[in-house]
Amino acid sequence: MNKKIAICVSGQTRGIVEHGDKFLDTLHDLFGNHEYDLFGHTWDDQDDPLPDVLNRFTSYKKQPQSEMWDAVLSVCSDESGHRLEPSDFVSWRDYFWDRPEYVDMMNGKGDLDLLEFMQQNVYGAMGQLWSAHECMLSATSDIGHDKYDIVIRLRWDASILQPYWLDSPSHEVLAEVHNGYVHDFRSTLDKCIRATRSGIETDRLNNRRINEGDVFITLESVVINAKGAFFNDFIFVMKNSSLLGSGVSAHSTRDLMRKIAVRMKYHQVVSEPMPASHTLWMEYFQEYQLHLVPILPDVVQRLGDKAQSFNTKWDI
Repeated sequence: MNKKIAICVSGQTRGIVEHGDKFLDTLHDLFGNHEYDLFGHTWDDQDDPLPDVLNRFTSYKKQPQSEMWDAVLSVCSDESGHRLEPSDFVSWRDYFWDRPEYVDMMNGKGDLDLLEFMQQNVYGAMGQLWSAHECMLSATSDIGHDKYDIVIRLRWDASILQPYWLDSPSHEVLAEVHNGYVHDFRSTLDKCIRATRSGIETDRLNNRRINEGDVFITLESVVINAKGAFFNDFIFVMKNSSLLGSGVSAHSTRDLMRKIAVRMKYHQVVSEPMPASHTLWMEYFQEYQLHLVPILPDVVQRLGDKAQSFNTKWDI
């Protein structure tokens, strides 16, 4: 049987109302030669896609972000196992102390409330991974029955890269570059899918066997900076067999975050704060012992302007 692809679209839906047509074009360009099901997750404060986009989804779920803080409090009230505090889920950063409003807050002064800061920090640091995992859980019934070869994590604001490096390109040149991007991605995706079935596909460019990997990321997905391993999270291509074997669908998002917090606090040489946003992906892959292979061409970028969120303001 020709198995399908599960595409899990998660996170903030910024730009989806204004650019829904471009989102559908991206789906067609990248995955149009395969049969796929769409699963979506976002937050209550986000815009819903318009019907022409939303009606294409097998499942679409919204949650209040407060459920993340409720989960933190629930974990911290659990007296079994390692003891955790709400502060263990906050992404504390040394550079916060460079900001006067943060110093005032820690000294009980100013307008910034410590509890609200912790809550917003948790939403910002955990929200991206939380939404992605919830989206995958929404597809668990199908994924768990081995319906798919590949499970893809995609952001709502993903679109095909625009070649800004071209100086006033013509429509013909733009089309040629765009088609080249699409061809490269589709070709690589086909290799990944064939490898899940035969286990013999080889990526000659990187001289490594695709079947050794569990998660395929773009060639420039990981950037090491002062915050740690920063993941470009626009798209991940994951073998469903690896997800089933690692037990991803066996853990609620609450339990996943508890496991990560326990490891950061108790199982490191030095206790470390909760990683922030993009950096948290490393903990996710480590938790499930998923092997990453950088093979996907870098053809996806953010659609529209960057949101002015808590993460942006506090650089987490």
